[in-house]
Amino acid sequence: MYRLRRWCERERISTAFRPHDLRRTCATRLNTLGVLPHITEKILNHTMQGVMAVYNRAEYEAERVEAMQRWADELDRILGHSDVNEASDATHEPRAGQGAEPRPAGRLNP
Repeated sequence: MYRLRRWCERERISTAFRPHDLRRTCATRLNTLGVLPHITEKILNHTMQGVMAVYNRAEYEAERVEAMQRWADELDRILGHSDVNEASDATHEPRAGQGAEPRPAGRLNP
């Protein structure tokens, strides 16, 4: 924790920052990227609640992989990386504003 605090001080980031803030940011941004809430919950390794906990035992592996690729692409965009993995782009639909509406991760294809 000491290294994180020193890094925050050096980068002029509030020392109130905690690693858990990264989880909260990831969850929030996944929602803005169209990832369905139950997929985000699985990514965060949260336990399903209510009826879903009783009846739904799916792991949503493919949806989690797709969601994390969206997150990686978003981080690349935020960081200004122009050399985003072209193989990854070829397997995904275009982003919003690139000719297609976003499709929520975890939704069944019609």
